[in-house]
Amino acid sequence: MRSETDHSSYTAQVTPEDLWKRVGAILTLEREKKGWKNVVDVHRFGGRAAPTNKTIGSQEEGHIQTIDGLERHVSALGLSLVDVLRSALSDAEKPITPDALRLLRMFERLGPGQQSALLRIAEELASKTPEGGNR
Repeated sequence: MRSETDHSSYTAQVTPEDLWKRVGAILTLEREKKGWKNVVDVHRFGGRAAPTNKTIGSQEEGHIQTIDGLERHVSALGLSLVDVLRSALSDAEKPITPDALRLLRMFERLGPGQQSALLRIAEELASKTPEGGNR
């Protein structure tokens, strides 16, 4: 599949069905990372703009009806639709998470000195975290 946008183009080795299943898996993972046990929690804690519980459940299964509904779901999780889609399209064995993509966008807006400072902080934090573990 090849797609072009205003700013970039990409080639993805993923079918539309696989893409939406990956998106659904990301939505589920991100919900669970927040400690939200079920789809009702997305609506409860994600704000009034969140789609219905039925839509949330359907999207987590990879059934995306509208981009508007998907964007509302993603926003309720505190994520960007662009980051979720890029994560779903990544070819890596371990896909880049939406949070990592968000961090990358912020990093690119920093000046060289700020980037160096942030890298030093990240290296220090990583050296204190057990490999592969989360705090």
